[in-house]
This record gives sequence, structure tokens and C-alpha cells, in this order.
Amino acid sequence: MSLKDYLSLIRIQNSMMMGIAVIVGSVIAGGTSVFHANLYALILGFSTGFFLTAASMALNDIYDIEIDKINAPQRPLPSGRISIRDAWAIFIVLSAIGLFSSLFISKLSFAIAFASWALSTLYNARLKRTGLPGNMIVSYNVMIPILFGAAIINQLSYRIAIFSVMIFLACLGREIVKGIADVEGDKQKGIKTLAVMKGERKAAIVASLLVLTAVGLSPVPYLSGIASAYYLITVAITDLLFIYSVVIIMRAQDKGSALKSKKIMLLAMALGLLAFLVSNI
Repeated sequence: MSLKDYLSLIRIQNSMMMGIAVIVGSVIAGGTSVFHANLYALILGFSTGFFLTAASMALNDIYDIEIDKINAPQRPLPSGRISIRDAWAIFIVLSAIGLFSSLFISKLSFAIAFASWALSTLYNARLKRTGLPGNMIVSYNVMIPILFGAAIINQLSYRIAIFSVMIFLACLGREIVKGIADVEGDKQKGIKTLAVMKGERKAAIVASLLVLTAVGLSPVPYLSGIASAYYLITVAITDLLFIYSVVIIMRAQDKGSALKSKKIMLLAMALGLLAFLVSNI
């Protein structure tokens, strides 16, 4: 095992994005002044988002080890480069760091973080086989860092609400596309994803509609006067990436196309965070 294996286990890029999403939520809600007025809360907020996401990624791979032997045998756990025992230890340590980070912000922050951690743990342990409901839980937990970021500085707003809805829809679409990529392994394990239950084509249509709805909502903050022209320019590029990902998955629903589509969606989501970040400029 190597450092690369551990970073792969916790999906470092996803974990970083969640930590950054908390900061973005704070900046969207309070502007760039939060870096001076709430720096301590921002650092702890990033830590909470990063470590709880990393813990969830590790737990996901623990419960998915048999599926990953089919879908992703190169992953650290199915390949044997990291043991199950070590993965459990990583999950426990990362969970503790993330929860304690939130506790040092406020009791409300801890309550939100703990609820999200518990829901994520329940999803990995029990609810993943439910398919669409499970996808919705994942999307909710991806959306939460933005709300959490606003909550740690006590500034929830309409802007935060609309951005959160966009994140939820885009992520839900991506989760459904992920189910298309994993359909063979999911069938063998009895996981009732939309692709398994209704077929890859119908799953692609639903995923595309969700993503395109998020794209359709993206101009609303600018048109409502709550986001800047910098936001509009950045989100336009984001929308093009999302549309491209939709074109890919609608053309073909094979594993390669699904993997490419969801990868582009992840890139678009990262760029979307940048759009949210510059919305106050």
C-alpha cells in the first residue's frame, strides 16, 4: 500500500471539493469579508466537510468491496492493497476528526454535521440497495456543505437555497449515470438502481432531464439580481460541460460512455462551485 492508495480510498478530489463547498457556501452567504470575520469557522468548516466526506468514501468502499471486484477491481480494497481492517480504522479516525471540527464551531453546526454523517453511514450500510432513494441521499449529502457553510456564519438565504437545488439536481443526475456505468455489478448484487429496474436508456433520459433542469435554473440567480456577471460567464461554461455530458450519455449507454459522462459532470460541478464563489463579485 502507498499514499496514493489511501488518497484513492478517500477519493481526495471529492473530499477536497466538499471542503471547498463549505467555504463557498459561507462566501455566497456572507461575501469575501467572511475570510476576515469568520476565518476560524471557515477552517473548521472545511475540515468538517473534507474529513466527513473522506470517511464516507472509505465506508462506501468497505461495503462495496464485492461489487468493486466486478466493477472496479483496481480499487485499493478489492485489489488487496488496503485491508478491510485498515479501512475501518480510517473511517473511524476521519469521522472523529470531522465531527469534532464541527463541534468547535457551534452546537447547530455539530447537529447538521452529525445528521449528515449518520445519513451517509446509514446509506452505505443499508440504503444503497434502494436505488433512486439512495441516489437522493447521496445528492442531499453533496448539497449539504453549501447549506452548512451558510449556517456556520448564521446566514441562510434565497441565494443559498437556489444554488443548493441546482447542486441536488445535477448530483442526482450524475448518480443515476453512475448506476448506468455499474449496472452489471449492481444486477448481481441486487441493487435496485434506475438502470437495473428500468433499463439504461430510461435511466439516461431521467438523468439528462435532471441535469438539464439544473442548467435551466442556472440563469435565475443572475436574472434575479442576486449574482454578478462573473457568475453568469462562469456558469455558462459549466452549463456547456453539463450539456456535453448529456449528449454523451444519450448517444450511448455503455459503460465507457457512462464513465465519461459522469467524469465530465464532476468537472462541471467543480466549475459550478467556482461560479457560485464569484457570484458576489
